[in-house]
Amino acid sequence: MAKEFIDLSNEFAFTFLDSDDIESKYLESEAYQKTLDQALENEKKKLECLANQIKSFINKLKSNPDKDTIKWPSRIADLNVFEQKIDRIIKHGPAALLEGGGSLTENKGK
Repeated sequence: MAKEFIDLSNEFAFTFLDSDDIESKYLESEAYQKTLDQALENEKKKLECLANQIKSFINKLKSNPDKDTIKWPSRIADLNVFEQKIDRIIKHGPAALLEGGGSLTENKGK
């Protein structure tokens, strides 16, 4: 009795692709563009939030130009808080301010 040859080439239903094919299809996909757009928007929000925090801080420092000296006995603690807020914004975005309170100038400097 002759043995029949069975073609198993499609048995597992997969094919091989070049990485270039995969990469080009992924980069052109709507999902990739949407992800990229969301990431860019998130980074833009972080930068805007950082700029607002820094400008607020600078404006507070400029608030009394007629005085030669700034009395700021708690500056180390205040600057540490400000630095932590900057780090949280960079890591978590603007929502970090909701977790840790408002800007340094809103909480201090009265």
